[in-house]
Amino acid sequence: MIGIIVTGHGKFATGIETNVKLLVGKDAKITTVDFDENDSVDALESKLTVALEDIKDCEYKILLCDIIGGSPFNKAVMLTSERPDTRVIYGTHVAMVVELCMKNLLEEKVEDIDDLVTEIISIGKEQIGTFIKVDVIDHECEDGI
Repeated sequence: MIGIIVTGHGKFATGIETNVKLLVGKDAKITTVDFDENDSVDALESKLTVALEDIKDCEYKILLCDIIGGSPFNKAVMLTSERPDTRVIYGTHVAMVVELCMKNLLEEKVEDIDDLVTEIISIGKEQIGTFIKVDVIDHECEDGI
């Protein structure tokens, strides 16, 4: 099983969790750490430490952060830099977390954490784009249909 922690500024993490559970189901296992407006960086570090302890029995752990360089990212990197079974991803959005949760729900075996991270980042990139409006030409059919 992959230990999943989502962290970010404000209610980013709990918002992602709510969204993912609507898409995947309530059985999706996600640990969330919000960095609230009134939290100190020390409080954030404490919350992340507790979250890491909660998933200590997972074979691999992935922390998904909102942005690079923010306090949640910086603390996640600091707390996991000595852990060979843990990776930190930034730029997180729902599709990435959904994919990780589905792997857990389907009990997919993960052979290599770095391959998994590469796959999740690729899925994240594939899910970013823009809708291109195409002009539709209104043709009347000869038979009136």
